[in-house]
Amino acid sequence: MSEFDNALFEIEFLSGPRDGEIVRIEMPDAVVGRDSDVAVSVAADLALSPQHLKIHCQQNEISIESIDEKLDSFINEKTFQGKSVVSETDVVRTGNTEFACRLMCQTDLPTTQFAAQIESGNG
Repeated sequence: MSEFDNALFEIEFLSGPRDGEIVRIEMPDAVVGRDSDVAVSVAADLALSPQHLKIHCQQNEISIESIDEKLDSFINEKTFQGKSVVSETDVVRTGNTEFACRLMCQTDLPTTQFAAQIESGNG
């Protein structure tokens, strides 16, 4: 069993200090920020606040929530505040960092729905 078998979602860094890295997250919420003790630390991006965004993975969707409303964050170059659902093709930019989020597994689905998706080839 791989250390990533239980990952709920992953973050792929597209630009910034962690460009090219992929971080797999095994919990339903992860904070992104400059602090070294947040789930996804981007300490070298001085344009980020210590706790900048929270990423939620629930019921097979990923949403991004702004924690520090004083600093702008963007989804596909459009400013957002509060909470917004993102798809796997969306690019999130905050500070000097861009990333995309992807679901890794579908454990939140009811068992019958998950089994139906596997049988139909969609899961």
